[in-house]
Amino acid sequence: MKRRDATFISRIFILSMVALALSIGATIVLESEELTKIVPRTKLREFLIIFAPLVTIMLVQYTYAIKSFGMRSLLTEALVLVFAGSLFLAVTSIYFFADVVVLHASDCPWWKIGGCPDTTIREPNHLWGVGIFAVGIAALLMALWREGFLFRR
Repeated sequence: MKRRDATFISRIFILSMVALALSIGATIVLESEELTKIVPRTKLREFLIIFAPLVTIMLVQYTYAIKSFGMRSLLTEALVLVFAGSLFLAVTSIYFFADVVVLHASDCPWWKIGGCPDTTIREPNHLWGVGIFAVGIAALLMALWREGFLFRR
């Protein structure tokens, strides 16, 4: 494997780890009740929490491609970006498409001694995350195929 190919593969690994780390952070920020006391939930807040990490992923990809002198074709770079963005969106979409369930005081778990007031719980919906992740895997396979990593002769 050539050095240029090795840096391309390592860049994909780095982007996927950055995307997963940012997705965990964004999910924690989106679900935090303490942060909503400071900054209330609005569409703009949630859009920025999703948009900012996607821009960060794009900048990390561009920076590593330039620094390693491993810039590929525009379509290949876009497909790698779609893969990294799909990892991020697959994890954070669970928050957006979750079912909201109200836990009544009568359904309170037995171990809560003082009882619990009516609280809102989000039941995760993994269907959208799987679909988004499948699109990302298809984009990654297409990028690897375009660069000759799959089906080498």
